[in-house]
Amino acid sequence: MSTADPSGAPQVVPSLRLLGPPALLLPDRTVPLRPDRAHGLLALLACRRDWLHRDVLADQLYPDRDLDSARSNLRKVIHLARKVDGVGAIDQRGELLRWSPDSDLLRFEAACDAGRHDEAVAAYGGPLLQGLDAAWPAASRDWLDAERLRLQSRWQEACACRLAELADQPAALLRLAEALLRLDPLDELALQALARAQQALGRGDAARAAVTAYADRLSATLQLEPSAAVRQLADDLHRSAMPAPVPAPGVVGRRQEQALVRQRLATPGCRVLTLLGPPGVGKSALARALLASLAGTWVPLEDLTGTEAVPARIAGACGRPLDATLPPWVALARALGSPARLLVLDNCEHLPLAAPLATLLADVPNLQVLATARAPLGVAGEWRLPLDGLPLPDLDETDPEVLRANDAVQLFELRTLAARADFQLGAEAAAVVHLLHEVAGLPLAIELLAAWRRLMPVQAMREELAASLDLLDASAPGERGVRAAFERSWRMLGPAEQRVLAQLAALPGPCQRALARQVLPAPLPVLAALVDRSLLQVDDAGQFSLHPLLRRLAAPLVTDASALQARHARHVAAVLGRDSQALAAALPHAQAAWQWALDQGDLPVLDQLATAYPDALLQRAQWREALAALQAALALVGPGVVPEAVPAAPTTGQRTAAHLLAQLEAGQARCHLAGSALDAAAAANQRLEALATAWGFEPLRMQACGTAGNLQWLRGDNVGARAAFAQMLTLARAGGDGREVWRALGRVALAEKVLGHYEAALAASAEALAGVRATGQLHGHLYLLNNSGNLLRLLGRHDEALAMLHEGLTVARQTQRLEDEPYLLVNLALVHESAGRLDAATRWAAQAVASAQRLGPPMIEAAAWLARARGTARLHRQRGALADVHAALAIAHAIGTLPLLVQCLSTAGVVLAALGDTGTGVAMVRWAIAQPVSVRSEREDAQRHLAGLGLAAATGEPLAVDTPGWRLAADLPRD
Repeated sequence: MSTADPSGAPQVVPSLRLLGPPALLLPDRTVPLRPDRAHGLLALLACRRDWLHRDVLADQLYPDRDLDSARSNLRKVIHLARKVDGVGAIDQRGELLRWSPDSDLLRFEAACDAGRHDEAVAAYGGPLLQGLDAAWPAASRDWLDAERLRLQSRWQEACACRLAELADQPAALLRLAEALLRLDPLDELALQALARAQQALGRGDAARAAVTAYADRLSATLQLEPSAAVRQLADDLHRSAMPAPVPAPGVVGRRQEQALVRQRLATPGCRVLTLLGPPGVGKSALARALLASLAGTWVPLEDLTGTEAVPARIAGACGRPLDATLPPWVALARALGSPARLLVLDNCEHLPLAAPLATLLADVPNLQVLATARAPLGVAGEWRLPLDGLPLPDLDETDPEVLRANDAVQLFELRTLAARADFQLGAEAAAVVHLLHEVAGLPLAIELLAAWRRLMPVQAMREELAASLDLLDASAPGERGVRAAFERSWRMLGPAEQRVLAQLAALPGPCQRALARQVLPAPLPVLAALVDRSLLQVDDAGQFSLHPLLRRLAAPLVTDASALQARHARHVAAVLGRDSQALAAALPHAQAAWQWALDQGDLPVLDQLATAYPDALLQRAQWREALAALQAALALVGPGVVPEAVPAAPTTGQRTAAHLLAQLEAGQARCHLAGSALDAAAAANQRLEALATAWGFEPLRMQACGTAGNLQWLRGDNVGARAAFAQMLTLARAGGDGREVWRALGRVALAEKVLGHYEAALAASAEALAGVRATGQLHGHLYLLNNSGNLLRLLGRHDEALAMLHEGLTVARQTQRLEDEPYLLVNLALVHESAGRLDAATRWAAQAVASAQRLGPPMIEAAAWLARARGTARLHRQRGALADVHAALAIAHAIGTLPLLVQCLSTAGVVLAALGDTGTGVAMVRWAIAQPVSVRSEREDAQRHLAGLGLAAATGEPLAVDTPGWRLAADLPRD
């Protein structure tokens, strides 16, 4: 929807999702609302939908500030809010503001007011502004809690009314009752509805189990017996005879697809709609499920061998005789006549129906066709609806109530209960979820596997499936199997299609179009034909992928596996090996190429990949995997391969081997740094520097300078680090590689910061950032945003710092640059801490701890523990903060670096002072400030922490500066 502004340009009127995770819903994209003040202001205005005074808003967003300061901050927030993508106009009238877009909240309340309970239940997407709590200080969230309770209560009322309305629709009744019981496990009305629905669906055992579980919960929680109504329900269920089995529905799930089919067939001009998909995806089941509601005529064609037999099959299904004196298709047109009719033609892919169907449709104007096929029919004006596997649950989900809301789980449980009535989803939830992922939600595979539960548990099925696909064969005459369905499709392919499909199956996936064309080689028409036959999927980026079961079935049919692997590895090395970002986007191909080169001892391929491949792994914080890959390659370039002294005229092979060895040492140094193994990193870097200098590998020599500077910085030699980074910058400028210049400038900025030269550091960072932004390469240099954000924090420019760090975090997560995530999270915590927002600081620090534990490296994990310790101690006065300090001290002890030890003890002092041991705490902080390795930023932060505790001027018995840090650490209490 749009309106015209005075300039004549259409202005999009935003729609807003407020129930559940909030977001702006624009015509072409969704813009999530983030937990910051600008988005919080928008959310607050949208919820209130009325004029609000600036003072009210200022107090809501900044309750801990004086009014003038709060209003000043509000002006900035309003400015940022107006710039949010798609927000439209925020109305202003003097000191009053209003923003009232359309929203699901508005529709929900209107439906509740009008008694439209089905609409109200559907409109409620979850708690109000879910996940946006951090947009407001803790002191001003009461309104949000109250609104959430009010809206949840309205939803419960609507649900209760809807339960009564759904009495004759057991499947829908069951879903709603389950949702209510998740919200309140002691909701008696929902329990009764759930049991009645399960009984109506033929699940008497499940109904009885639900009532028993409810009684147990009631006794355990409230020490109460069930009500008379529940006891009567239990008696009715136990007295009832075993119900006759309800026929399994033809299709489970596919609600969206069913709606799309109805919508498209109701659209004028849609004469032919073809359901497309790979073998076993459920095309026929979906068409059959729609048959009655569409008043269609079912016409199976799988067994026919030619188009000449089709008219008689259609006429017979419609109960219409054919005139034997006319050609079959002409006679069929006469027989069908003028009434509106829908033919559902099942399994059409093997018949050339395009021409005869086009003629039939022209001769019978009121005829429509719904077809199922693995490839389009090719009829002019054909509409197509591709089907994929059923949606899958999250891999870590094990709650059976949550899982039953998933279509793939529903199908598996339904078919399993038919084979084994005592199957308990909750007992095998994790194995079920993984099994469904392993078959990518393919309905036929799910049904076949479910039948095997009568003989073995689900985990055993997973193990059998990993060894072979025998479980996916039909187990009784007349059943379909996945292998048989694939073989039927395979026989319909031409030689070129068979070759390309098998080759793609033998390579990692997904596969870029250029790689497929050059390595296989695969002509575009062949790729298009395989996509049309639903054997390949292609995304908007031109990447081809196969269903995992099709991959396993087709890969053994490749006829040139060895030559194909060689072509693939050399292509990946030559085309992608120059760019770690491109290689990171095709990581499975890089891994396969690296492994092939290791197996074959192909040094040129390894040399092409030896920088980009470890970099790609490091971007994902997989430094252990990168180190293992590098060490495996080192065995191929021992002393017998790389001469100890550089020959006067080295051969190409010798130079390649030396260059490979230097790259491997450079990669090892980076990996050891990522793991905070400083001595190992230094040893690898010394070997790198010697090789690079001797052989004249200038880019690698520059890298050695950067690593040397990092090591000196981590060990507290900041002047030495500055000199190493300056040399790195000189070499980078001489080499003319902009990316290396920006990287060197970033390191120079870091050195200037630790030396206390904040403005010089900011200037170097700004120069580097301008370069990467101008070339669109920000994603590869997120450390610049991280370090610049920290610099801005130290300069007191907190809003700018937060904007920069949030930008970095967003890009890191969007581009999977996971190595940067823990650094950005730690600095977000530090900005909030410096600004006095301890609640937000502690939350960000907790995220940083979790991220650093998962992604490393240990140095940043220690920083995360320390940030959380300070927040926990200052905000909650909890002695558990000491455990966080000891976690950081353990890392400092393992690494053996004095600067980190001093940082740990400085935080320990803050924690002790916050917990009441003021004398010891202040003395320890002042000891840390006096240490030679303590830099300006650390000293200033320590002073800020004391000031925040009201102890800036506190005095007490000082600790001697030369007191050993490890002794102080040993004396630190643990609780």
